[in-house]
Amino acid sequence: MKNSRLAFLRVRELGVAAVLLLQIALFTFLVGRDADGQWVFLASKNLTGIVLESAVIGVATVGVTVVIIAGGIDLSVGGLIALSSVVVAGLLRSGQAVPIALGGALLMGAFFGGVAASLATWVGLPPFIATLALMLIARGLAYMLSKGEDWSIDERALGFTQSFGEGQVLGVPYLILVLIFVAALIAFALSKTAWGRQVFAVGGNEIAARYAGVSVHKIKWSVYVLSGILASLSGIIFAAKYGTGRSDTATGYELDAVAAAVVGGASLSGGRGSIVGAVLGALIFTTLRTGLNQVPGASVYQEMIIGLVVIGAVVIDRLIQKRVAA
Repeated sequence: MKNSRLAFLRVRELGVAAVLLLQIALFTFLVGRDADGQWVFLASKNLTGIVLESAVIGVATVGVTVVIIAGGIDLSVGGLIALSSVVVAGLLRSGQAVPIALGGALLMGAFFGGVAASLATWVGLPPFIATLALMLIARGLAYMLSKGEDWSIDERALGFTQSFGEGQVLGVPYLILVLIFVAALIAFALSKTAWGRQVFAVGGNEIAARYAGVSVHKIKWSVYVLSGILASLSGIIFAAKYGTGRSDTATGYELDAVAAAVVGGASLSGGRGSIVGAVLGALIFTTLRTGLNQVPGASVYQEMIIGLVVIGAVVIDRLIQKRVAA
């Protein structure tokens, strides 16, 4: 059963990679060439920008994917990205050291993840409602703290924005290395540890997992706290990349993260998912947003098109579920 599941995910990941390549080819044609005859969309600066932007949504998508595998849902990530960007910017602007600022933002994410887990397990709220409410609370707190202003940190913490936000190792930006490290670590934990097997077990059949001795509440706590921490890390990446904390950033990212996870092979019914597929899904949505902004007149329809893609991803997941169950 495990081998068949892994084989299915590998096929799904190859399909997602193919969709990404087709998407790049389509936008290359639609955006066109510049005055020198060069393809604008394929410019190294543009492609690097897409990959860097995918680091923000990609890290959060990894956390959301783990929650979905465990049979839950997390819609709080957009608000947490905004709040953590404001928190890290505020702490840096107040003169706090970078480790303290980063630690404060990550602890805030862990706290929100713990609240989401408590509401879903102890209170019994549907995870959809609990995390949606937390998303609104987080974004509201971000607005209250910043008073709706952009909190620039370029002049307050150059070591953070220039060294981390713009730094590279062998030509690879630090922010991309963070995404690769997070994805590799979580993928390893899911496939090679007892915790990972229990996450899949809880998502596949919670009752059977409980009878098998799995502490379902602990697993749910762990995945929601992990998702909160990774959403906060995404906010830190945003602050480092753009040199600012903003309460209105990452609007709609919660839906992008869920859709990216589903496109990458995660099942909304739980028990199935792929971290590699999720990262590829995040790249698809980042490429989609970037491409639509560059195609003349297409930006007006951006949210509608992305909404249709989200619906399509869920419909495809349902069709796959019916095919597998048949």
